[in-house]
Amino acid sequence: QLWLQEALYLCDSSLEGVFDASPVLVERVHSCYIVGSLIMVRLAIIGRGVNISVFRDRYNGICKLKQELEDRGVCSTFRREPFVMQITGDPGIGKSQMAYRNMIHLLQATGLLNG
Repeated sequence: QLWLQEALYLCDSSLEGVFDASPVLVERVHSCYIVGSLIMVRLAIIGRGVNISVFRDRYNGICKLKQELEDRGVCSTFRREPFVMQITGDPGIGKSQMAYRNMIHLLQATGLLNG
């Protein structure tokens, strides 16, 4: 019941413009999606004797909202574009150490590595 209330709240059309300004709401959509996925798996195990249409409709709404947020670039799992760095040279000149130091520096600069 709590999950349904959360899903109804998050899918409310009046919140549409708020997601850009509130990362907490985006996290709540992601959490609701995860919990909804677990609920749907449990309901599927129960069998055909249970009417799951209300849960399925809300779950589909959360899936759609999550996809819309990802398409707009507003998602809780921010991804950076991958890149390749090639270091060439003779053996024994320190390519591995240079690559290691550069990767540490790049990770720190992006905030993915603290320290």
